[in-house]
Amino acid sequence: MGARKTRRIDPWYQAVQDGWAIVRAHPALRPLAGQLYQSDKRAPHEMWARLAGGRLEYHPNRRATAQEWAWTFAHCLLHAGFGHLDPRNTVPTNIIGLPSDDPWFSSRVRAPHPVYRAACCAAVDTYLATMKIGTPPDPVPPA
Repeated sequence: MGARKTRRIDPWYQAVQDGWAIVRAHPALRPLAGQLYQSDKRAPHEMWARLAGGRLEYHPNRRATAQEWAWTFAHCLLHAGFGHLDPRNTVPTNIIGLPSDDPWFSSRVRAPHPVYRAACCAAVDTYLATMKIGTPPDPVPPA
């Protein structure tokens, strides 16, 4: 009999999964935490995670601890929970048009104004600090 090969788990992938497990275990976030998806490897490196079309996606090339992933995932889910992703929850001046070269979008993509986005992140970060879930990455991902 030959030696049994043990399947080696990528520690960075395991950190993502462990961070997701921390978030899913929290009673306040459990209803918001659906499935976790890996984003395209061509996504911008500064992106950690994003909510897109109801999906929470993480960047597969980012390296972080489970606690940093937990903070990142909780941050994204709280934006959804607070209604920050719905443009109907704010005044029209807080939504701007951005030029886009991406053929999947029209010539202009609607996005939150940078000041509105920063205010939303400040609200989420303040609330997240009281929940004591994970630790923010250093440096904190851009808003």
